Amino acid sequence: MNCWAMRTSRDKEEHRKYLRNELLENNLLSQGWGFDETQNLESIDKRWNDGLELNSLEKQTRMHKRMGNGEGHMQIRDLVIVPNMPDDGLFMICSQYRWTI
Repeated sequence: MNCWAMRTSRDKEEHRKYLRNELLENNLLSQGWGFDETQNLESIDKRWNDGLELNSLEKQTRMHKRMGNGEGHMQIRDLVIVPNMPDDGLFMICSQYRWTI
């Protein structure tokens, strides 16, 4: 088991509200990375492992690869500390994590 700290978007209250509800009601952190399928961490990792050249956006995205799935990434039963949830200055610990684009 590993322990991770995962900062979440604080830009919009609707994001915070969605994440807060997921954490409080389901003990689940739903975390996404990227806004486009070209930022899919699994696809980028596969391209990297196959020795293919990554473009600049893929290289930037790959820096966040531990958010994805697989060895060395967040796993089932890992603990995730979420700062500033449910409110600023507090934190929550969750034991379920789901990554999506």
